[in-house]
Amino acid sequence: MIRVIFFGSSSFSLPFLEFLLEYTDLIYVVTTEDKPKGRGKKVQFNIVKEFAYSKGTKILTPLNLRDEEFISKIVDIKLDLIVAASYGKILPEEILKIPKLGAINIHPSLLPLYPGAEPIFWQIARGEEISGVTIFEMNTKIDKGEIILQESINISQNDSYEDVEKSLTILGVKLLKKVINIIETASYIPRRKQEDKKVFYARKLLSQDEKINWGKPSKEIINKIRAFFPKIGAYTTFNGKRVKIFKAKRVKLNGEDVKPGTIVIKERDIFVKTGDSFIGIDSLKPEGKKIITAFEFINGYLKNFDEPKFE
Repeated sequence: MIRVIFFGSSSFSLPFLEFLLEYTDLIYVVTTEDKPKGRGKKVQFNIVKEFAYSKGTKILTPLNLRDEEFISKIVDIKLDLIVAASYGKILPEEILKIPKLGAINIHPSLLPLYPGAEPIFWQIARGEEISGVTIFEMNTKIDKGEIILQESINISQNDSYEDVEKSLTILGVKLLKKVINIIETASYIPRRKQEDKKVFYARKLLSQDEKINWGKPSKEIINKIRAFFPKIGAYTTFNGKRVKIFKAKRVKLNGEDVKPGTIVIKERDIFVKTGDSFIGIDSLKPEGKKIITAFEFINGYLKNFDEPKFE
């Protein structure tokens, strides 16, 4: 078995960590440092560290990837391969040159499209219908290394972030298995340079990205809702408080002169005017409350308003 170190920090990382635990000699899991979360700001393990800890795997959480003690630990184990998936930091050259067989990254897009920290989110938010996984040889630039393997999948217009992430990890594990086999058995690993073209950079999300702008077209709003579901939830405000919208669909409804954000109630359903049409809301989460249906929102929040509106 080849001796491997895995770098990862998110839910996308987990299936690859599981694969490496079973099919390689996994020496260390390297993940980002613990951070305070929630209202109480209690320090918690990230999902990768929590899983690795449960499996008894050795874990490293370096604050500085150039730290001499951290690098010496990697050098000492006579490493064959580094595998990274959604780690969140650029590996310096001092680390990349250590493993005998190189360092590879598993990226959830068809590079050179959507390099950066949040490729899955931005592909859904921008309405892409095709995504994929790229396994490439890492260098010190963000997602710019030579491509070893790449394969595509279709994205349904009903798929949420969770759906797309699951499909991409299944594909990614299949590709990783192929790459490990190539590395172990072949004298030459095929690679190709990425095309040099202008692409959308999948930057980290900002808090303002979560807010719905009802003046935008319905398709754009629904894509944002899909992209934030279920982990975060795109939000709007009603009566001065946040309301997260978890599921919505485009509908045909008369009312071209209605202002964006206006809520139209029809029996048990809620419809909201957008910049070009209406969308129907299926489920919502008022601030500090559980997820509820549109009908529950009507009964609990809208009865005392003659012209309710999301801001």
